[in-house]
Amino acid sequence: MIDGKCAGDGARRDSFIHSRLSDNRLQKIWRVRAELLWLLRSTLRAEGFVECLAPSIVRTTDLCNPFFVRHYGKMAVLSTSAQSHKEVFTISFPKVFTLQTAFRRDGLRKGNMHLDEFTLLEIELRGDMSTAMKALERILATTLDAAENAHLVSRHQAEAASAIPYRRIDYQEWRKEGTRRNLREFAFVTHWPRRIKSDWYYASDPSASSLALTFDLVSPTGVELASGGQRVSDIEDLLRNSRDLPDYWKPPEWYVRLIRQGMMPMRSGCALGIDRVLCWALRLEDMRDAVPFPRTRETLDWW
Repeated sequence: MIDGKCAGDGARRDSFIHSRLSDNRLQKIWRVRAELLWLLRSTLRAEGFVECLAPSIVRTTDLCNPFFVRHYGKMAVLSTSAQSHKEVFTISFPKVFTLQTAFRRDGLRKGNMHLDEFTLLEIELRGDMSTAMKALERILATTLDAAENAHLVSRHQAEAASAIPYRRIDYQEWRKEGTRRNLREFAFVTHWPRRIKSDWYYASDPSASSLALTFDLVSPTGVELASGGQRVSDIEDLLRNSRDLPDYWKPPEWYVRLIRQGMMPMRSGCALGIDRVLCWALRLEDMRDAVPFPRTRETLDWW
């Protein structure tokens, strides 16, 4: 529906926008989206999470393709994740979350599950990687069950999300089984090689330094819905993981100081793609239908 073919004069684009916002099917999708966000917040509050707000203009980011901006003459980037800031919030609160827009140059990638501007639910809590996985599956199961009771999603989708605990499968086993497109259930793929999950904020596996204490939550259709893991607490581990990175990918200096001084608790967390969850829940084939004004490399002049 949005593939660059509508790029024409202003009147033609105005007509396209009007027809898109008047589309009954899309209106139903966006109403479900609004209700789903409300249910997520309700679930998180019941689980004892505190909502926090992280900045969108930052000096450094994680290992994604960021958008660079000038901030009063200094180079900055639009936040690709609330990662480091939500980690810091665990000094104040044992469970925190952010529900904000993130920005990545994902529009350059192929496929229908990538946008330059999207919504992330990010949770962080004190504890190890297992703590984060258990929290995420409870949140997703409770929210989708409530959505089914409100007649927002099908019983089949709600039952799939509610079948907890989700399967845990090691990355190497996952690759051997070739299960990426053959899953019939939700699964956590854990212990990714450091060469793939090279982000500096992931802790290394004590039993194998070549592995990171990380996980992906994969849907029954094989789509990654969330990524997370246990955070780094060892200063040498942090410096080693970030040594050869460019400045905009390095950890913030204040973050390094907190780790060096031992002020950060053991913590873990993840980021859940709201737009992808909506696509799975409603069986949408294109993530651009999940948001009213999808931002891609073609649509800057459209809205």
